[in-house]
Amino acid sequence: MAKTARNAPCPCGSSRKYKQCCLLEEERLAKHARDDSRAGKLISDWSVEQFGDQLAQAFEEFHPESHRIGERDFALLLTWFISDRELPGGGTSVERYLARSDLDPSEREIGERIAAARLALHRVKAVVPGRSLELEDVLTGAVIPVTSQTVSREVVRWDVVLCRVMPGDPAATLWGPVLVYAPEEETEFLAELERLADACGLSRDPGDPVGLSEVFRLASRKLLRFVPPSRLVEPSCFTAEGGPIVSARATWRLLDPEDAFLALDAPPELLWVGESDDGSGECFQLTANRTELLARRPPLPPNALFFESSYDGFPDRIGTGTFVLAGSELRFDAISEQRLEHALELVSRRLADNAELLDREVVPFDFDRPGQRRALGPTEGGELATGYLEQYLRRWLDEPLERLDGATPRAAASIPKLRPELELLLRAIENRAEHARNAGAAWPDIAWLWDELDLTTQLAA
Repeated sequence: MAKTARNAPCPCGSSRKYKQCCLLEEERLAKHARDDSRAGKLISDWSVEQFGDQLAQAFEEFHPESHRIGERDFALLLTWFISDRELPGGGTSVERYLARSDLDPSEREIGERIAAARLALHRVKAVVPGRSLELEDVLTGAVIPVTSQTVSREVVRWDVVLCRVMPGDPAATLWGPVLVYAPEEETEFLAELERLADACGLSRDPGDPVGLSEVFRLASRKLLRFVPPSRLVEPSCFTAEGGPIVSARATWRLLDPEDAFLALDAPPELLWVGESDDGSGECFQLTANRTELLARRPPLPPNALFFESSYDGFPDRIGTGTFVLAGSELRFDAISEQRLEHALELVSRRLADNAELLDREVVPFDFDRPGQRRALGPTEGGELATGYLEQYLRRWLDEPLERLDGATPRAAASIPKLRPELELLLRAIENRAEHARNAGAAWPDIAWLWDELDLTTQLAA
């Protein structure tokens, strides 16, 4: 993020100079962050000095599998040790620190706020980068404004964060590292909370969030080490109709290339799209009816990715492979064996004795080869890609989804039992779009989806 010059107009749009507007607030926040950090370091250093043997034991408890950990993991360990791990004889490290009689008022005030910062799970509802967050407690629905110059630059709306909110005036701040989860991982985290609640003998009744909240205190180490099961599943790739992705190719020799051109120029099943990428010949895209293809897709495994491509003027068709007519040779490339078989049947039917099959090949897909990656769909950039994604989402509104018991998103919006799952889907889409835009990718603003489904006034708590 480029730094704003002191005398430049303030980015907030107030028409005042930056130094007379937001810079003052940012400098105040930075000073508070430095004061908190300084006090936190004093507590950390004192804890290490006083309870070094206990910290070594805590290391074994927190990271039994490794004696070498990264900086972030060590910060997680130290924060847990100071705030949560009870020492022999009772009390945590920060509580022992606050029992000292030699603390000055400012150190005691910050120490008390650190002691009050309990681990909890929150959704990010709003972000002002470089300044603040608005967090929503996943269990209670309570909304908490939090100032943070660093975390506010790292997260976006609907991220789920495991963190410690430290009370403060005029606003709360954050103590220790923050763990960030995707919106769709929230369900997995809640399942882990319920499992730990059972193990601790606590209530897991959704109407009684106190029981689940206690898990954050009693099982904080396990929660800080929790990895959503979906992250452990290797992504697998499929076509739009659910076939496993491979690299499939066939080559024919033609007796009459001109007759073959006429046979292949048959929209909408076959679309002439100009010259091939390598300039060797005329390119035709084989397409299929989008609705019929998606209706054949079976349930996919966790972390599954599926690919589809479409073309201007034919939003209801999906590209399923590419023919290249190069002189007396015809080539076909696709990303599934099923699509290749369809192309072989089509050539046999349309070209008959005009085409002699020379070669047919099906091999594993190599995502590291640019030529094979291009087969996943048309190369689109900037405005074209943004427009394609928006068209895709508009079609998505009226497609039956397995996660919605076969209902379309539009229909699910009016079915009370399906609305929570639909809202989770929308949060995930909006979150992914925001992360993609921050990374420089072409993604449209999809806030209109909430309006289209009339969900703007009843976001899930």
